[in-house]
Amino acid sequence: MSQIQCSECGEKADSKAKICPHCNATLPTKMSKTTWLIIAIIILVIGGPFIFVRSDSGRIPEEKALLLEQVEAENRRVGLEPKGIEPKGIE
Repeated sequence: MSQIQCSECGEKADSKAKICPHCNATLPTKMSKTTWLIIAIIILVIGGPFIFVRSDSGRIPEEKALLLEQVEAENRRVGLEPKGIEPKGIE
């Protein structure tokens, strides 16, 4: 049976105790491995997709120009014509 020291009164208390038997202060509790595992899984589920999502900012200007040309060609093919709006962000 291990013991921890109370941060309030300094006396020793059982590590499984939630309250110090000497001063009735709340003792710190350790999180179980299962709790840490659940927290890690939640973080991966919520944050994981953001790691693998690639934004358009990584593209080089030549790739952007090629994509724009492909979109314009497809628009002309299906009968859509631009209405004087210049694309933004193309360098």
